[in-house]
Amino acid sequence: MNQDGVSIAFDVILEEIAAVENQLAAEGASAFRDRRYDRADELSSSGKRLLTFREKLEQLRDEWKSGIDVETRHRVKVEPGYTIAPHSKAPKTGIRVTLATGRVIQRPTAAQTFTDIIEEMGFEAVRKLSLTVSGVPLVDTKQDDKYSQARRGSYYVVTHSNTKTKKDLLEQIGKKLGKPVRIEIV
Repeated sequence: MNQDGVSIAFDVILEEIAAVENQLAAEGASAFRDRRYDRADELSSSGKRLLTFREKLEQLRDEWKSGIDVETRHRVKVEPGYTIAPHSKAPKTGIRVTLATGRVIQRPTAAQTFTDIIEEMGFEAVRKLSLTVSGVPLVDTKQDDKYSQARRGSYYVVTHSNTKTKKDLLEQIGKKLGKPVRIEIV
């Protein structure tokens, strides 16, 4: 039986939520295994809120199917072959950093190089600059739930930015800390 567009949309949303629930469960198990109980509690709370949200969506889906007549539901169409296209990303780029000493650091990804340079400049020194990326502290001692971060020891570095932003941040940090760097996007 052909489904209407709203029912299909509910199914897509519920599939995505299920994937996030699985991810939260895996991260929670890992946090518990690593004895990071505060993090496990945070993930558990997020999972509970997501479960409540999913249950509400399921109720809305069921209400749509039972409360709206078939003829009306089938007025909402999804064209054959319709897909939700992911947004395109720019080609992968990296960065090459030359320190004042002449030492060059370039890792396989811009995120790895970015994190290495921040470590080189000193996590605590960079943290004291109070820089943020997408409203999240660039360097912090706690993990963010939303944005990608690299972990080094007890520090988390936000790597959720494009290569140009990473370049600009490193140049800004270098100036503020009196540790000039030359950065090339490669």
